[in-house]
Amino acid sequence: ICTIAATAYYAMAVNYQDLTMNGERQVVYARYIDWVLTTPLLLLDLIVMTKMGGVMISWVIGADIFMIVFGILGAFEDEHKFKWVYFIAGCVMQAVLTYGMYNATWKDDLKKSPEYHSSYVSLLVFLSILWVFYPVVWAFGSGSGVLSVDNEAILMGILDVLAKPLFGMGCLIAHETIFKKMESKETLIEKVVATAQAIA
Repeated sequence: ICTIAATAYYAMAVNYQDLTMNGERQVVYARYIDWVLTTPLLLLDLIVMTKMGGVMISWVIGADIFMIVFGILGAFEDEHKFKWVYFIAGCVMQAVLTYGMYNATWKDDLKKSPEYHSSYVSLLVFLSILWVFYPVVWAFGSGSGVLSVDNEAILMGILDVLAKPLFGMGCLIAHETIFKKMESKETLIEKVVATAQAIA
């Protein structure tokens, strides 16, 4: 995830991916390529902590990809009224995938274990709050042009740092903690069984 994001930001830095529509605002399309590749992986980092089925995973990932596609279509659109149609469609897709991810927090048949569930909820809340700010920045940047291309890139970059490296570290720490807890539980069970066998 970080390698893909770093490659995209290198492309942004050297301006190999910018297009200027009708002599107006630059469209930084490397950012959208980055998101199409990395956001499904971020979601899968969370999904492995649940018992989600293939159908649910497919529509969550599908909604995520459509959300980004609507974002880039809106960025390329010159007519403001159509630009906001794409924006609203992207927000609807974000709501759909968010509902799908939170669905695993209240359905018992989708919960993996108490340890995984607590980590899943904490990381999901962190990521979903961050993702709310992306359309806000897009609306003030690519949407309305209130933010310059540079300012939009800076704000998106801050969000990406929080949503990728920092979130990734959280996932690694969660998996390591869960592994140690489960390992200690297995050791305790083995000791209890050994003690019971010795008594018998």
